[in-house]
Amino acid sequence: MSNYKTRKEFIERTKSILAHCENTEYEKTAFLNCCMGLLVAPEQWEKNNEPQIQGFVDFDNWGIDICKIINNTPMRGAEHSIENIAYHFRNCLCHFLFDINGSNTEKINKIKIIDRTADRSKETFNMSIDFSDFRKFVLKYAEEKLLLLKS
Repeated sequence: MSNYKTRKEFIERTKSILAHCENTEYEKTAFLNCCMGLLVAPEQWEKNNEPQIQGFVDFDNWGIDICKIINNTPMRGAEHSIENIAYHFRNCLCHFLFDINGSNTEKINKIKIIDRTADRSKETFNMSIDFSDFRKFVLKYAEEKLLLLKS
């Protein structure tokens, strides 16, 4: 396991790993694996009083069509805030609450993202999203975190 001197380096090196897998048959699998460094760890930094990304998601900038969200309980920030969506995405990935609709990973077209309470008794988020839009959100989130870390 590599040693990372800064949080900025962690995101940058993860992006570099992902770049090496672009346009290969493993691109989507690699992307899901890289979400740890592009979304999960950066989202978790909030607990250490890291600056948060301000604003709300929209389709043009973030790839998120809020009309396609079935349930969106505010967990971190306002309902459609960037950090709230990132929080739900992080939970779905870490707790394996996503579904790629029976596709093998190379042919993923959509991903269904579900978040639940800690005891899994109540759904707190539900959305089906095109894989390309999910990718857009995660990469933009990582870029915005890099900008915050550089300032």
